[in-house]
Amino acid sequence: MKQLYAIRHGDHNWSELTDYGIAQIRSLHQKIEPRLPQDARYKLVASPEERTYDTCDIFRQLFKKKFGLELPIEEESMFYPRGNGTYDASIEYGKKVIPMIEGYFKEHDIVFVMSHKESIGAMSLAIPAHYKIPFSDTLQPCIKPPDDEVFIEMCMDEYDLGRNKTIDKMIDDYPDIFLYTPSIPEASAAFFDIEAKVCELTRCGLRSMS
Repeated sequence: MKQLYAIRHGDHNWSELTDYGIAQIRSLHQKIEPRLPQDARYKLVASPEERTYDTCDIFRQLFKKKFGLELPIEEESMFYPRGNGTYDASIEYGKKVIPMIEGYFKEHDIVFVMSHKESIGAMSLAIPAHYKIPFSDTLQPCIKPPDDEVFIEMCMDEYDLGRNKTIDKMIDDYPDIFLYTPSIPEASAAFFDIEAKVCELTRCGLRSMS
């Protein structure tokens, strides 16, 4: 068994979760809980941000209550929020995460990564491509590429630099237009079953604040 849940934190005040954010994460856990086998080996990983660590800690407490497990939380700066720039740059970032995920799977069956929309979006682009997992109707709309391919082609003709250097120059010239931001909702989980070749997005059921 190789399953990954990449979970975005709930509503927050730029540091810690709000009461509503806590309710969102508990609601998300209730949706995921029926899928979780008791005999699996679990791993909890969180970005160093307080809101993601708090999200992870809620899951940790619920695992203890349900299974009697005392799971440590590993902080990993690779999952820290960052603007990945372009759509292509997000894919490249996602590819860098895959060896880390593979490392987790050597000793664990089900991995939970609590992170941010930029990182989760990048993973949601790279993981299905790497493991040949078909995109689901629930996840794909949240990570679709920006409609800027025509713009890229126009600028390639203008700059005469080749695709990669053209994109770098476009970021400098048009930063507000060209940056890629996935629309992963708050308190949602991008789920990947590596062996079953399945991916999907699970929402918490409560309204997202962003």
